[in-house]
Amino acid sequence: MNSESIEVLSESIRNSEFHAIGLLGFRTVVLQSQPTLKLEVTVRSSNYDQVATKDPRIGCKLIFTYTDMYPHLLPKISLKAKMNFPDMFEIKMQEEFRRIRRLNRGTQFILSIVTRAKDMMDQMVRKLKRKMEATMAAEELDVL
Repeated sequence: MNSESIEVLSESIRNSEFHAIGLLGFRTVVLQSQPTLKLEVTVRSSNYDQVATKDPRIGCKLIFTYTDMYPHLLPKISLKAKMNFPDMFEIKMQEEFRRIRRLNRGTQFILSIVTRAKDMMDQMVRKLKRKMEATMAAEELDVL
């Protein structure tokens, strides 16, 4: 394969992954296309749009900075516009991203990161909700 056909294949892989992310309902924005591609994906907990709820809601934007050699060289990931991130949650997410990076050198890297980030946010919301309920129950016992 010559370098031109590798570039076309890499672009096809990226486009396929962007399409899959969009089909899953994640908002994506191309921030920059030249000289390197930067993609922003908004990831939020499942309850994020339920503004009437008192349950905790978590969200962020994942910024993927691609290399010319994607998927052989994986993109850099950064978290921006974090909403309601508990202490240490970003660190846990970055650790999980490193784990996925080690395991997943294939064409579904971005999709794996995005879906795992959403899963982690939903788990964190459930954990925070349990803590909030336990605190409220303890306060009710103190009042009685």
